Amino acid sequence: MNDQPDPTALPPRVSSAAHEAAELLFAALGPDMSARPRPEIEALWFAAKLLAAAAGDLDFPDKPVDEQRRERWEEVASSAAYITDKALTVAAEGLSMERASDRLGNLDAIEQEVATTARAYAGVVELTPPDFTDTGRLLTVAIRADLRRTIRVTASRGVNPMPRQHTAATLLRTSHHLHQLGRALGELVLEPVADGIPMCGPAGHEVTCQICARIVGADVARTIEVATPLSRKLTVCSTTCARAANAGEYAETDHR
Repeated sequence: MNDQPDPTALPPRVSSAAHEAAELLFAALGPDMSARPRPEIEALWFAAKLLAAAAGDLDFPDKPVDEQRRERWEEVASSAAYITDKALTVAAEGLSMERASDRLGNLDAIEQEVATTARAYAGVVELTPPDFTDTGRLLTVAIRADLRRTIRVTASRGVNPMPRQHTAATLLRTSHHLHQLGRALGELVLEPVADGIPMCGPAGHEVTCQICARIVGADVARTIEVATPLSRKLTVCSTTCARAANAGEYAETDHR
């Protein structure tokens, strides 16, 4: 048994409250967890599992503290994902495909206005089916960015399967998970805000860098905001000059 304290553990009052809330939910939901419980009930059941995991109720005390913490929060993430799918299934209940598609368009427009992270509206996914060990077959699923998230499937061997039509629930869930994937990938591929947004204009226009005086196409140049010594905007030719500007490592000369 590992008695080493976990420096990232929840305060006892918080873990105790999470444990009590989980127990109350388990007791209340138990009679409704029949062979085919309603998705609302399943979502709340997994909310209870999430709380129990966060409280440490599912930990194995003979494992190292860091391994307990990792497994605990992996369980929290797994329960949260299940809740999301069930919640979107409930949200889609009673919607026709037309109304679900309209709803998706409205949500996309709202999220675009307030989004501070990357979003994904289309993608290509390599899918490993549950019968892979028997068939050795991978499926490539291409998802279009239309409001019905139309999919096309190709198989690495054998006949390409014909995908079934989306339901309102699968449409909402597909869109949600694409956006979540876009957010995760954005952490890897987006330049930091301080480095500016590329493309000040078309490639045929020339821009002079205010840091090194290099002339580049407007499709490469970017505008950044520098806070010191005064708040102002500068046009730069590259990420290197953007970072130099933010670090103050340049002469105060306007090359425009």
